[in-house]
Amino acid sequence: MRASDVIYDYAMHHSDIKQGESNATSSGRPVTPGMEVDVVVSALAFGGQAVARVRRFVVFVWGALPGETVRIHIDRVYKRHAEATLLQVIEPSPNRCTPPCRHFAHCGGCRWQMLDYEAQLQTKQEQVRDCFERLGKLSGFHMEPIRRMPYPWHYRNKVEFSVGRDPRGAKVIGFHPPGRWDAVMQIQECHLLPQPVIQVRGIVEEWLRASELEPWNPRSHTGSIHHLTIRHSVGSNTILAGIASRDPDLIGAAELAHRLKAIPGFIGLSHTQIIRARNLPTQQRTQQIWGVDRLTERLGDLSLEFSLDAFFQTNSHMANVLYATAAEAAELGGNEVVWDLYSGTGSIALYLAHATRAVLGIEVVETAIQDARRNARANDISNAHFVLGDVRRTLKQILEGRLNLSTGLKKPDVVILDPPRGGLAKKVVARVAAARPQRVVYISCNPSTQAGDLALFAEAGYPLRSVTPVDMFPHTPHIEAVALLAP
Repeated sequence: MRASDVIYDYAMHHSDIKQGESNATSSGRPVTPGMEVDVVVSALAFGGQAVARVRRFVVFVWGALPGETVRIHIDRVYKRHAEATLLQVIEPSPNRCTPPCRHFAHCGGCRWQMLDYEAQLQTKQEQVRDCFERLGKLSGFHMEPIRRMPYPWHYRNKVEFSVGRDPRGAKVIGFHPPGRWDAVMQIQECHLLPQPVIQVRGIVEEWLRASELEPWNPRSHTGSIHHLTIRHSVGSNTILAGIASRDPDLIGAAELAHRLKAIPGFIGLSHTQIIRARNLPTQQRTQQIWGVDRLTERLGDLSLEFSLDAFFQTNSHMANVLYATAAEAAELGGNEVVWDLYSGTGSIALYLAHATRAVLGIEVVETAIQDARRNARANDISNAHFVLGDVRRTLKQILEGRLNLSTGLKKPDVVILDPPRGGLAKKVVARVAAARPQRVVYISCNPSTQAGDLALFAEAGYPLRSVTPVDMFPHTPHIEAVALLAP
């Protein structure tokens, strides 16, 4: 099911339209672009938009909350719904609060800052249950309370800033406004980012404005500087930064490094050349300008090294909570063999290794496998093994006995799944079930695709037993869910 269908289905379910009734009136759609109308909001749809209706016709609008009376401007009208802009909150919800960020109205990065955090948690819990029960047709499972973040601010450990020019023509480093890939708005504060990250952004912007370097223009395909990536470690309080451009060398890089070195904890600056040629894949060439190319993060008792672009959960504090939740679901007693599928840089596998007999990680990205093996050695973990390969094909090779594995790794007691947002291929579900583990723990940042996969697992003899939502991304509509499956 497409994301737009999931959102629409949720909206219809949480409206007073009975099954079989039309979403439009006998005269057709009751709204037209440009119309201003007052509506009452009935729910927050999966994905974060508010749901209202004009004579039973569904309208989506960002920024409104359930129970509010609001004035909206109709922007676009489609066959089954319309999209609108919030003009005025006439009767506010008791759950509405004042967003602390000055950029909230224009940024779009954390859409739920105006919603009280307790209400955010309740909404996310309900949406996970709703996805599983309606999209997956799942029932009889236990729903654990959502795992919350004690202090839900300044938690992002990595950010990619865009580079462009503001309406006055000044060079700026910031974010794209919603729906505007060709525009960049300057960011002077962000309540999801640690303050040292904002400080790095400001220094790089000052340097860029004083230079002759031009931001890359996606319309005219001119200029050079694409984006600025910054990674921050909570555990070691260190920072890496990298600039991506079209140039083979970054002019003025030494001066920029000198300025950034003044920030406490800043340990490395790199430059990546983006090479694009007609009819050829995009290539990248990275050179270290100053300092080191890795930082260290704490995960439980582990000390893990990550490069600037390596994948790691963007909320370091809640990564510990997420993995502890997965460990609880796995019910490890110390003698189990665990398969960690889509293992990435091996953070889950290494986190669980001390409580297992052996753990096998399978990942298709070679640099991630290299990071996993390096971190295993650095933490003196000898029972974690990592295989480079596509999960679907590698599972087939294991089941057919064609992959050279030690005997102790060929049969899992527990399988951990943490796939991309798109979920699992049907053959992966079938092959995991064919391996006959005692338990399957499925971690997902997209409960809508997870629900469909869980339905397939149920058909294969692995029904959903419990689910625990984890709030990895406070003040956004995004939610992580840890599901336990067992025969």
